[in-house]
Amino acid sequence: MPLCPPARRNWDREAPLTRGNVNLTWPPHKWRQMSPDQKLLQWEFASMRFEQEISDCWSLERGELLDKYNFLALPGSKIPPYDSPMRKARYYTYETLRTSPSAELLKQMLLAREARDTSVDDLIRTLNKRGVPLRL
Repeated sequence: MPLCPPARRNWDREAPLTRGNVNLTWPPHKWRQMSPDQKLLQWEFASMRFEQEISDCWSLERGELLDKYNFLALPGSKIPPYDSPMRKARYYTYETLRTSPSAELLKQMLLAREARDTSVDDLIRTLNKRGVPLRL
């Protein structure tokens, strides 16, 4: 699980994403016409498909799964609740880094980078190659 969720993307173009036998084009067709809840459902569905492809043992809670695949979040998606201590800690770490990064905190982040979760790096690299910009 990431210390901070992967950055969200500015979905202004479609990008094919492949992991094992799962082939999806993201964002989904006509996503701009979807309700916030439908966008969240699409995000959850894609996240579950990708996670099932790499894991035989389903161990992630709903919120943790969405954090792991945060880069698939569509603008205007319904925000899932921060219902676990780990999700809250992840959010507060992100907010601290975003608003007032200190040298000590950045040093700790660099040390933590060595043990970070790399299980979605292949999908992130695909998005980078296709030029899907970050949504900051």
